[in-house]
Amino acid sequence: MSNRKKIQKLTVLSVLAAITAIVAFVPLKTLGLEITFTMIPVAIGAILYGPSGGAVLGAVFGAVSFLQCLGYSPFGAALLAINPVFTFIVCVPTRILAGLLAGLIYKALKAGC
Repeated sequence: MSNRKKIQKLTVLSVLAAITAIVAFVPLKTLGLEITFTMIPVAIGAILYGPSGGAVLGAVFGAVSFLQCLGYSPFGAALLAINPVFTFIVCVPTRILAGLLAGLIYKALKAGC
């Protein structure tokens, strides 16, 4: 991979990571529920750069989700108070896996067409 391509990949992933962080703090609140579109930039990164790009953006998604448990989300704060290790496991590795699987599923669908 050329240096130009590496810089382009880093730039696009950084922009998608920033969008992921912003979207996580701007949920759609309806009927007492919070709906977030944070997975959309993760899926876009997985489509553009494969499972590794999806996993990196999934890690950002998970880290932001874990940070929200420190006071932004009442449910997350309650879960963090009960078991911090379990809260971390629920937040970070599952989001990494979601990004990884998004890339793998896209790759499988693309190969099948």
